[in-house]
Parts: sequence; C-alpha cells; structure tokens
Amino acid sequence: MPVLQDAFGDPIEEINQATLALWYDAFECLDGDDLIKAIYLARDLNVAMGDILDRLDEVSLFEGDAESYVLKFVEDCGLLDGLPENLQPYFDREAFARDMLLGGDIEEVDIMGRRFVVWGC
Repeated sequence: MPVLQDAFGDPIEEINQATLALWYDAFECLDGDDLIKAIYLARDLNVAMGDILDRLDEVSLFEGDAESYVLKFVEDCGLLDGLPENLQPYFDREAFARDMLLGGDIEEVDIMGRRFVVWGC
C-alpha cells in the first residue's frame, strides 16, 4: 500500500484500524488550546498520533499574528522599561516580529480559520 505524502514528501499518518481506538479514546475529547496544539503537531510537524498527547506541553500558543504577539511579549518581558518613554515608539515591533519569524523563534499558522503564533517545539 503506498504511503500518503504531504507537499514536502513527508508521510501523512491516517486514521485507520490501528489508530482508531486512540483517536476515539484520546483525541475526540480534545478542545481549546489542546486541540489546536494537536492539530499543529500532526499537520505542521508530522508527529505520529501515538506521540501527540505526550508533546502537547511542548507547544505554546498565542492567538493572533506575529506583530500582536511581539507587542504582548515586549510588554510582558518589560523589554522597553529601561528606555525613556519618548524613545519607546522608535522600537520597530514589525521588524522584531519579522526577525523572530525568519529566525524560527515563532511560527504563524492558520488552524480552523484562526491565526496563531506557536513556539517551543
């Protein structure tokens, strides 16, 4: 039987008799962030179904785009706290978000019609 592959040539794991019980026992009840994380791990990282539940905690999520994530990240970390208030507007959040995306620190994904920033896996 030929192995299904995605656009990059990676194998795609299907729901079949061997994984059906796992699907109903573990994945059917997932919701919220755990569901989004499971979809990301399976679809974007090609993690085997049997390993997904063990890796949910490795994924961090932010709902929104990279620039919104950077704005919250900068505020939460106090990154600009030492900078005089009149200079803070010169910090280029768009460039910082772009650099984080290009550097692989974060990734933007669309899942179930919503945009997320993911990192940590």
